Amino acid sequence: MSKNIVYFVLYIIILSEVLIVIVERDEYEEQIKGMVKEMLEGYKQEFSVKLPEKEYTMQSTQQNALAVVISPIGINAKSDSVIYVVRQKNGGVFAKLDKDSLTTGIDSNSVNPIYLKIDENKQAQLIIKPGFFGIGEYNLEVVAYLKRVLPSTIKGDFLKEVNKILNADKIVASNTEAFKVYVKGGFGAQRLFEY
Repeated sequence: MSKNIVYFVLYIIILSEVLIVIVERDEYEEQIKGMVKEMLEGYKQEFSVKLPEKEYTMQSTQQNALAVVISPIGINAKSDSVIYVVRQKNGGVFAKLDKDSLTTGIDSNSVNPIYLKIDENKQAQLIIKPGFFGIGEYNLEVVAYLKRVLPSTIKGDFLKEVNKILNADKIVASNTEAFKVYVKGGFGAQRLFEY
């Protein structure tokens, strides 16, 4: 009889351990599902670029560079790869560089009179040094290209499904944002930053 009681107690202990494992697994699955849902919601936001202003003014005689801030929307700044391209709206060439566009990573040298730089949050700045543009009105535009980079913890079939949902294996173009830079003769300026 006591032998049966011992087996019964062991049976109860094992059963309770199994129940604990099942409950912990279910809680972990719910936590993972919540994290995945949150991640996917962040990725579902449409990728675009935004400029805080559409018109910038600088003086031909000013000492400081003009900085045009370009903000990405709908990205994961920790993992996604973003490339910005700035070009003249009418398809012209940046005369002093003999190029038709500026690209982050390629045209990021601060020695140049106009260049793009990008920070750790994937926000870019177009830096225009005094004297690059002559007096006049310049119509420019920016577009960005996004390559989604999913966390390395996602693997196997789940990775394939997430890639399919997010088009993570493709490069996506943002909207094109147009802006103007007015260069005037004389002193004084707006949106000046020291570099």
